[in-house]
Amino acid sequence: MTITTGDIAKYRPWTAVPLIGAVLIAVFYWLPMGSVEQSFVYDLLGLLMVSAAIIAIRAYRPPGWQPWLLMAVGQLAFVG
Repeated sequence: MTITTGDIAKYRPWTAVPLIGAVLIAVFYWLPMGSVEQSFVYDLLGLLMVSAAIIAIRAYRPPGWQPWLLMAVGQLAFVG
């Protein structure tokens, strides 16, 4: 299988997800322990991961998409 420039460009937006996640984790630990701001960043990080999973399911349409959706719903329940 040959990887073309178009294939690399297709995956490029996903490089933002771990970068944003890493920044939010750093901000989470920088904020005062137990503060409202820290809770907000925690929820925001969880919602980012749920959004990323749902977008990936819709974009790539894997054959076994149901477990991925179940994991996203579970993460959403944990955040909410």
